[in-house]
Amino acid sequence: MSSKKVISLSVRERIYALGLFNQFKGGMNVLKKILDDSVVVEIGTEEGKEIELKLSEKNITWNNEKAKNKELELHEESVEYLVGKINEKDKAGELTLGDSVVLELKEKLEAK
Repeated sequence: MSSKKVISLSVRERIYALGLFNQFKGGMNVLKKILDDSVVVEIGTEEGKEIELKLSEKNITWNNEKAKNKELELHEESVEYLVGKINEKDKAGELTLGDSVVLELKEKLEAK
């Protein structure tokens, strides 16, 4: 059984993490944990209404004043995957201004 890590993530960090989870390629053991954690990270219908989440073809917006950080319990394998994907994008020089959320996200993921 894998250990879990409790992390407080913002809406922006959760959306970014979901995007990275969607890029997963690997074995079934880690896939299962990432699928489980995708459900934990996602923004459900009720929460979406509360924070006035809106999706368009080009943007995702929400009311930042109503959006609070959420304490999440993630499998270590998911955390390691997210950190690895961020490092991979960094080393490949693929980070853009739109990826600025990784600065805080990576720090939170790597915190003990």
